[in-house]
Amino acid sequence: MDAAILVSALGLVVATIGGSVALYNARKSVLWKRAELANSHLKELLTNDELLFACRCLDWNGGILVVPESLRPLLKDPGETITHDVGVYATAMDPYLTLAEMAAEPRLQIYRTATDTLLGWLSATDSAIDRKLYTPADIREAGYWLGRVHRVPAVMAFIDAFGYREPLDRLARQFGIDPPPLVTRAGGS
Repeated sequence: MDAAILVSALGLVVATIGGSVALYNARKSVLWKRAELANSHLKELLTNDELLFACRCLDWNGGILVVPESLRPLLKDPGETITHDVGVYATAMDPYLTLAEMAAEPRLQIYRTATDTLLGWLSATDSAIDRKLYTPADIREAGYWLGRVHRVPAVMAFIDAFGYREPLDRLARQFGIDPPPLVTRAGGS
């Protein structure tokens, strides 16, 4: 009888060790997949010309910027660059911008389109984190760019007008950032 108890106890120990190893390997696999998804999402930020352009617009106060090939048809004169102007950039984010204004100044639509692409990328980041595909720690760079977006009042007005507020506020909280207050237009709300 003692041998049967010993064999049962040994079997239990082996099963517990085996289960622990399986659990460890499963957890390791989940972490690997999470890192792989986060890296894939970050790769888009670093390789998509419109996203890179939008980030440079947020980071630079002026200078010559290379226009992404996908946006070059919007230029009046064929070219690969524009002179970046933060005042024109702020105008581009005006929710009440008219088609006539965009036709007169092609940089407006270029800035607006690229920034919309970046805001969409940040919204996708929020969705992935919300679905627990990865964590903010896996994609810290998104927190930096979200912080940059939050420091540009004109972009915040665009966010409020075009429905990006909820996902970007949720993303900000995930990164431990206090979302900025709603932007109101002078003379109204």
